[in-house]
Amino acid sequence: MHTGLTRLARWIREESELRSSEAEIDHLRRTYDPRIKAVTRPPWNERQALLAELFFELEFPESAIERIRTDRAIRRCRRYAIPIPDKPREGEENQDWNYSQIAGHLLTDRAHQRLRQEIAVERKMIREPVLAWIAIAISAFSLVVAIIS
Repeated sequence: MHTGLTRLARWIREESELRSSEAEIDHLRRTYDPRIKAVTRPPWNERQALLAELFFELEFPESAIERIRTDRAIRRCRRYAIPIPDKPREGEENQDWNYSQIAGHLLTDRAHQRLRQEIAVERKMIREPVLAWIAIAISAFSLVVAIIS
């Protein structure tokens, strides 16, 4: 029971953080987009400076979202005993991990996709025997009802 409450509390905390990060991203885009679009003539230095500033400001909320996505993927992998790709050394990247100065190592989109596929295979392997036994139980129950009637 305690783990269920812990999981629920973690999920609520993560969802709250996701929503606040997404709201912050929306706010930043609404703030910067008109200023960026207002620069319509050369020199483009001002536009480039605004874009750089926007990308810098977006890094923290986007990293928070990616950290939650990565943590959730790792938890699901552990639940189904799916091997998690090895992290490279601090500050390095590989095909499965990107490095963020804010959030540390984060799974790449490619790694997320591969892990989702592996999780789906595991769930299917667990679900199919259960469904087969449910079908057998329903058939046996139907037979008993037919014999009694």
